[in-house]
Amino acid sequence: MLEDQSFSIPVDQIECRIFGNFQFSEAVEKTRKASWEALLIKNSAAFDGALLRMADHRIEDGRLVVAANSTSFSAYVATRDPRFGDVYPHAARADPLGMTAVVLTADDSVIVTKRSLAADQNPGGLYLIGGYAEPGKGFDTVDLFQEVAREIAEEIAVSDLTRSA
Repeated sequence: MLEDQSFSIPVDQIECRIFGNFQFSEAVEKTRKASWEALLIKNSAAFDGALLRMADHRIEDGRLVVAANSTSFSAYVATRDPRFGDVYPHAARADPLGMTAVVLTADDSVIVTKRSLAADQNPGGLYLIGGYAEPGKGFDTVDLFQEVAREIAEEIAVSDLTRSA
């Protein structure tokens, strides 16, 4: 494991393998449904999209290999409360695989975005571009660089990116 370590690795030496779906016990599933319904009351436009959850990671033949499960945004909403572990001490969190990009412009500026005032978390906050990795349809691996590129295209409509570490 890579606990409490910082390291760098070339972008082409990262592999994300998907295996299975992250599942809750019946009790936690009830909490997921209730918390999602509560969020929809506050934000009817919320979308319960598919996300990837990092289940494990290791270095294998000089490559960072991330093992991921499919999960959902509603599972993340249900498990992100800091008290979740106190209420369900034997349950795992959905913890989606988050990504952040530092986008440099041609004039060496960094693009910073401001969250909508209607955002569920940190409304009006300043952020670098980012989001969550999503599972591909019918694939057992995901290119995390392409996932970051998708987020950049969604957030600032830029698609002519250079793949560099």
